[in-house]
Amino acid sequence: MRTNFLRLTLFVIALSGGFYILLIEVDSAVIPDPDYNTIYSEFYDEEEFKSLKRGMLMEDIIASIGNPLESFYPKEVHKVLFSDYNVSIDHGAGVYLSDSSANVSFLVIDLDSRNKTNGIYNKNYIDESIEQALYQKDYDQILSEFGPPKQELNCRCEGAILSYSDLKQGPYRGKHPFINIRRLVLTSDKKLDRIILETGNPFNKYVGICTE
Repeated sequence: MRTNFLRLTLFVIALSGGFYILLIEVDSAVIPDPDYNTIYSEFYDEEEFKSLKRGMLMEDIIASIGNPLESFYPKEVHKVLFSDYNVSIDHGAGVYLSDSSANVSFLVIDLDSRNKTNGIYNKNYIDESIEQALYQKDYDQILSEFGPPKQELNCRCEGAILSYSDLKQGPYRGKHPFINIRRLVLTSDKKLDRIILETGNPFNKYVGICTE
């Protein structure tokens, strides 16, 4: 009898341990782990990165923390969002739906450098006839018709973006490939404008550079 009880106890312990391991594996498959997912440039140092000062020249930055993994010039983005649901513009990349309603509706309008409509993403918010007429309107006319937007994004950079982190090769942890984003925004004359220290998707080039 005692032997059977001992076997049962060991079986329960083994089962509990397996369940605990399963929970860890599920967590790693769903919850992002930016520290695990991130790789950095060869000579990157977090403290040195944080200590960089606005106005530093590009050559001084490179002397301090080395060359970036990538440099790029993001396209200028100006978007306004209208919706009665829990949605938001995911920086410059798209629309993030927090609301699970099947009838969710929203309107995103892209504006050019003259604040004229040059793109529309309409999901059940307005009729097609109204949508086509929006291409003849500017920012002020749009706000006059729809009122204040739920969200407005401006993404403008005079100079390059220097990226010092990226997604590691191979499998990553989490439902989405979130990493520690480390970027520097430069002015047109190659001076440091601001430092970006955020967590997000590295494929979204607008993380940290947009204003709302």
